[in-house]
Amino acid sequence: MNELTKELTQSTEAPTALSAYTNSDQFELSQRAGKMLAASDLVPQQFRGNVANCIIGLNIASRLGADPFAVLQSLYIVHGRPAWSAQFLIAMVNASGRFTPLQFRMTGQGDDLTCVAHAKDKETGDPVEGPPITIRMAKEEGWHGKNGSKWKTMPDLMLRYRAGAFFARIYAPDLCLGMRTMEEEVDIRDANAREQPTFQKINKPEKPKPEPKPGAPVPIEVNAAPDPILSEVAERAQTEPEPEPEPDERQIALGQLLERISDSAADNGAIETVLKRQGFLGANGTIARLGAAKLQEILTNWLEVEAQALNQREPNPFDEQ
Repeated sequence: MNELTKELTQSTEAPTALSAYTNSDQFELSQRAGKMLAASDLVPQQFRGNVANCIIGLNIASRLGADPFAVLQSLYIVHGRPAWSAQFLIAMVNASGRFTPLQFRMTGQGDDLTCVAHAKDKETGDPVEGPPITIRMAKEEGWHGKNGSKWKTMPDLMLRYRAGAFFARIYAPDLCLGMRTMEEEVDIRDANAREQPTFQKINKPEKPKPEPKPGAPVPIEVNAAPDPILSEVAERAQTEPEPEPEPDERQIALGQLLERISDSAADNGAIETVLKRQGFLGANGTIARLGAAKLQEILTNWLEVEAQALNQREPNPFDEQ
């Protein structure tokens, strides 16, 4: 076999991103690697004991040419949708070799504080800039006012994370695989939850009364004008319906929260840990003792709470929220 034949054979047999699903040997190897990762305590909660998730994570790492462990540590699951951490996308852009390392230009103050992620295309030398991200945008989009959010305490870092993620999605979408960051997924879910559909009652037009045929007797309306005495007696005889008891807002909110906890794939202990970490619960507090306002606040931020509980790892103080 000559050298050219060897090269063609090797290139044909080289594993690809989809080889785990099309080649039985590669599929068996992927299963063995997935079982090993699923048995590890070093992977996030959504991959522990879940061989299928680990195999999909390995496939993503193969497509990106990234380290499998780094991919598993940077993948989040928000209501069944995978999402990245902003730090991972910035690292992927810098490691891609297409651009110079990302730089961040900060301008303005207060609500006009603005961050723009920029770099140079190594092939053409042209400057490349992402969209500007401002504090005003964060407030209008609802990122800034969330409970436990670091937009209030670490605005410069949060602006850089969001600007870097937007840059990656615009100029290197193949590195993102069409997936948003975990924070973007949560923000979109929260925005959709706040938009309640409104329905307008449409009154059907009344059918016109048929005109009497020529020669037919004209119907006579009996008691067309009500007798005032009889009307007064009827009004006195009517009894006003008893007012319905006002709903207990606290019980309603508590029931909704307990239902979401019951339906969630996250562990109850993990959810309680997140609630305590974000200040919803005290050290010895319980959900059943919370007031209506606090329960409603948890429901508003539920998607973010559930996402953190599903990942079940100690939060990095520099994680974007």
